[in-house]
Amino acid sequence: MRDVRARRRVPFNPAAAATAVLVSLGTTALVLTLHEWYPSRAFTFLYLPMVAVLAFTGGRGPSLFGALVSLLGAWYVLLGPGRESTVDAGLVVFAVSFAASVVLLGEAMVWLRGRTRTSHDLAAIVESSDDAIFSKSLDAVILTWNRGAERMYGYTSAEAIGRPVAMLVPPDHAGEIPAIMARLARGEQIERYESVRVRKDGARLDVSLTMSPVRDNLGRVVAASTIARDITERKRQERRQQLLIEAADLFTSSLSVEHLLEALAGLIVPRLADWCSIDLVDDAGNLQTVAVKHRDPAKVALARQLQERTKTDARIQQSHEHLGEARHGLDEPVFVACTDDGRAQREGAQRVERHQTV
Repeated sequence: MRDVRARRRVPFNPAAAATAVLVSLGTTALVLTLHEWYPSRAFTFLYLPMVAVLAFTGGRGPSLFGALVSLLGAWYVLLGPGRESTVDAGLVVFAVSFAASVVLLGEAMVWLRGRTRTSHDLAAIVESSDDAIFSKSLDAVILTWNRGAERMYGYTSAEAIGRPVAMLVPPDHAGEIPAIMARLARGEQIERYESVRVRKDGARLDVSLTMSPVRDNLGRVVAASTIARDITERKRQERRQQLLIEAADLFTSSLSVEHLLEALAGLIVPRLADWCSIDLVDDAGNLQTVAVKHRDPAKVALARQLQERTKTDARIQQSHEHLGEARHGLDEPVFVACTDDGRAQREGAQRVERHQTV
């Protein structure tokens, strides 16, 4: 318990103390000067903004010092040496009101200072986090956007704030947004929700989302916060493992070579690639297309055109020669060409290629 109190104890700040003394003395000089020029107890209320400033900038210590100087200054103005004021009910009410105002205002500003510093600390933590953290309105419009979100999604804060969250969601997941926002509006918290999102450059990301409602002082849900973590690499590893298991089942089946390779292409897309082309290399070194798959069935024809164009690439021809030299008893070597938006996915396809050729 002693250690906790020691950590919470505010260290003495000489600069804040000196500032409190100078500001208090300056305000007192101003109050006394104005009172001598035009006698009025109303000038004592000039101490209130002084106390507020000292409490907000310096904390409770400067606030209490300012309050003490204010009370002494007010006493001097009202009842000090040479004053002809008499103590009556009006003066008592004024003195009590003034003292209560000074003390309560100081404590209120100390509380506000603490809340402000806490908010700044939390904002700094959010801004420096590696995770993507942002908030959105109940209409699914982005309100805040940290640096982690900039790195993950590729949008700067200026580009993201004010735009709908739907810009991060691929078309095949568009139905998630209304359902998620409805749950958040009811005050539900959503933890470790795994889904797919899209970067500014069009690359797809596997993400784990934790979403929480944001409430106002009355407890009403007014917005929602989202913490997104990139789990693309983990999901790729899972898909690779599953692919190897299913591919092993294919190779032990009694399917013909053509049907086996067609099924293999179906496993690769869309798990490891956006599109995949599998060709057999005959004795003359020519490619015979066996299967072409694409994530979007409507683009299979375009993938076939791209595959035909790559046949004349010198690097592809060199690969054919390498495969021909590495047959190791196979009747026909196999050439697998897969591509997508990620290097790791291409590496996965290359592993499948090596597995098939060996």
